[in-house]
Amino acid sequence: MTWRFLYWYMLIGSGIKGIGGTCLLYRSKDLIAWEYLHPLCIGDG
Repeated sequence: MTWRFLYWYMLIGSGIKGIGGTCLLYRSKDLIAWEYLHPLCIGDG
């Protein structure tokens, strides 16, 4: 029996004007086409 991951995940550091830094979460099945999911964390500290 073999278990395989269905998705690759990527975090990108960014910022939201007036709010602060954020980590944006993306996923991909093939490492070429990426789908934006949501901000993983948002804050100024």
